[in-house]
Amino acid sequence: MTNALAILENPDAIPKLLAVARGEFEQNASAVKRVLRGLTAAARRNPDLMECTPESIYGCVHFALSVGLDPSLPHGHIYVIPRKNKHRGGSKEAESMIGYKGWIELARQCGVWMDANCIYEGEAFHYDRGTGEITHPFDFTVNRDDDKLIGAYAVARTKQFERPVSFVLTRADIEKRKKRGVGSQPAWSTDYAAMCRKSAIRALMTSGLVPVTPAVSRAAMIERGVEEEGRPFSASVEVVDIGGDQEDYSKIPEIPTDLPQENTAG
Repeated sequence: MTNALAILENPDAIPKLLAVARGEFEQNASAVKRVLRGLTAAARRNPDLMECTPESIYGCVHFALSVGLDPSLPHGHIYVIPRKNKHRGGSKEAESMIGYKGWIELARQCGVWMDANCIYEGEAFHYDRGTGEITHPFDFTVNRDDDKLIGAYAVARTKQFERPVSFVLTRADIEKRKKRGVGSQPAWSTDYAAMCRKSAIRALMTSGLVPVTPAVSRAAMIERGVEEEGRPFSASVEVVDIGGDQEDYSKIPEIPTDLPQENTAG
């Protein structure tokens, strides 16, 4: 099987990826190069990515480009995770997961200033539902271990609204979202607080309370497919031939933009 690095470092990757994208990124070859560099670095850091299918590697590249995020480690926008797909004979596939910084960047692209934080036992916290204002002074004496976390919130500000728009999740709300996922999500074990912040941001960004771009709708749809249905976007790319003379990109799916909003009731 073709090695992931061979795919990402092949000089023919850029023109072929532009062809896969059907002109969507035709004038932005620099973005393709940046994404390829980020994923190449990820593959070097994690040897398991070397064993992932070429289709899933291409899917991760296309996903990063379609939502306008950078998989480079310093940015922390997207993390590429190798997983076994039991529906495909246990083959390893690369899946893209947007970090909370990636959701903040998506909000920025929508003209929304976004902030998110966790709430811990013993902290002073007040949320005014009428105005959207949140008061949450930082307390240096509070224990911020994961088992002391009781909630998370996101606050959005835009030029369109005089008041901030806020969304608060309790620990129970967060756990419900966590349990909706199919299979294990390693980040919930290693970066619980960051995942809680991400949950609050995504809940706000898909609530209909703030303006969003098609990229946000794409990201929400694809992530829900990965987390809740075990249906990675990368697995939907059926034909990618980087080395052959006869390419067939006819089966690359279009990404819909008219997507339903996420149910944030819990």
